[in-house]
Amino acid sequence: MANHEICILDAHPNPGHPDKSSLRLSDNGLSVINSGDTVTWIIPEGSMISSIVVFDDNRNSNVFAPDPKPVPGSTSWMGTAKAVTSTKQETYTICWSQNGMTYCFDPKIVVNP
Repeated sequence: MANHEICILDAHPNPGHPDKSSLRLSDNGLSVINSGDTVTWIIPEGSMISSIVVFDDNRNSNVFAPDPKPVPGSTSWMGTAKAVTSTKQETYTICWSQNGMTYCFDPKIVVNP
């Protein structure tokens, strides 16, 4: 089992189309991990990131058990991939608030057995 760190490097809000906002991530928005691996999202101090929600594209499964949660005493979030029997790809959402608006970005994660 390995620990994967995903650093949130920069936010690019789109006030005209909040759903088309983006984040610059250290993994370029696509992580490939294995069952049992831990993912830590490193969120810079002072960042406006408010949540990380993991969901399957078809909403039938979730590769994290339990869902990612904030790490107490830090700005990071952490989740552990559960065992999968075949490769699963999921979209997850990172949301942040800035200047009274909420923006979201949907990177992907691939979990191998």
